Amino acid sequence: MPLALAGVAVLAVVAIGLWLLLPRGVEPGATATPRPTMVTEASPSAARAPTATAPGASDPLPSGTADPKPSRTADPASSGDLPIDPAVEARIREITEQVPPIRGLEPLEAVPFRFITPERFEVELRELFAAENAPEQVAAEDDLLKRLGLLAPEAELEALVLELYGSQVAAFYDTRTGSFTVIQRGEDAEFGSADAVTVAHEYVHALQDQHFDLEGTAVADPAEGDRASGALGLIEGDAVAVMVEWAFANLSFDEILELQEAITPGDQELLESMPPVLRRQLEFPYTDGFVFVTAVRAGGDYQAVDEAYAERPVSTEQIMHPEKYLAGEDPVVVELPDMASALGEGWTESYQQTFGEMLIGVLVADGESAPLPTVPGLLPPLPNAEAAAGWGGDRLISLNGPDGAWAVVWQTAWDSDADAGEFSAAAEAAMDDLAFPHQIDASSAVTGLDDPMLVLVASDAAILETVRAALPVE
Repeated sequence: MPLALAGVAVLAVVAIGLWLLLPRGVEPGATATPRPTMVTEASPSAARAPTATAPGASDPLPSGTADPKPSRTADPASSGDLPIDPAVEARIREITEQVPPIRGLEPLEAVPFRFITPERFEVELRELFAAENAPEQVAAEDDLLKRLGLLAPEAELEALVLELYGSQVAAFYDTRTGSFTVIQRGEDAEFGSADAVTVAHEYVHALQDQHFDLEGTAVADPAEGDRASGALGLIEGDAVAVMVEWAFANLSFDEILELQEAITPGDQELLESMPPVLRRQLEFPYTDGFVFVTAVRAGGDYQAVDEAYAERPVSTEQIMHPEKYLAGEDPVVVELPDMASALGEGWTESYQQTFGEMLIGVLVADGESAPLPTVPGLLPPLPNAEAAAGWGGDRLISLNGPDGAWAVVWQTAWDSDADAGEFSAAAEAAMDDLAFPHQIDASSAVTGLDDPMLVLVASDAAILETVRAALPVE
């Protein structure tokens, strides 16, 4: 399931750079969780003010160093776009000249950029959300998360996503315009190290887009969220890796320590208050993606990463276990029968999705998040992560019936009988306090599926039995 914004990918982080850049023994402080950027695959409909332009292949620019930390002009235009201090523009152009040699990709055309106010970003974010999310799709995702106990009954998915993105996003790249936008938070804000690594990260996305066509090769089917998240892990991990290399080469140790100032206590508190299912989807592509890209590179340059764009990861499992991607181990395809027809009149399918190892990991973690990393480059796992490992494939459908009845049918497949049993035990424990009747057993509604585990949840016990009886269970 995508993080509620179809066609939007959460990419860069500032604080992850701090985690990766600091040597062991250096305490970064309490605010070590990321403020991301995002890639949009469709341009918001709001009119854009004139933009500045980063260098293209035929647009040589001076490489002199600007004054450290020049201030951005805090006098927003009526559109919410901000004028850019010439010293800041010079610094950005310098950064965009330093990134291509690291990544091994040269720009094919100019890359516009702009600065906007948080207020302008809030408007554009709402427009983008409305344009890319049908109300019925949002409602179906909201229902599903509540039916599985991943979202509180009183929560509103759309409001949470807008609040999360609105507070955490630092910048975004737009594949439609080939431009990136930096969000200025606070009046008289200086262009510091956090802004610099963000620009480096965003420029990597521009290079990726020019060479590998991010929009044209994106997973467009909203029912293939796990596949989309796998592909996104490559894109995000690539950009984080270059961002870190750029920072090592171009920032002082004091500037690296300054990165933690980009995350306010309020930002951190809001992030920690979010349901783990949203937080994990926000963080996954750049944390796990960085580890994936590091494994693909195997200590070499980015040629192997370039080749991965021709055969992108197809699951979150492949991102979390790079050896499975490198071995060509793809997920098992699980195709559920037409349950709406099987249940009869009044039943409709409202939602279908592949959960994948990442989201199964959130479920079996039972409301817990991973601890903060303490060793650079080493990701602490979620609690009970071993119960999600060994995932082979899955498919889930959510159904609505007459008089408020509903059901969830979720067929999973595992690498071994032991893996299936481990998932069953952890899922049963996590769903023990679920407000709705449920059933987990080693059966299959799909012919020929090895090591299956079937999960059923329903609005009441009678509906649960009705659904069970309608399934062609082996």
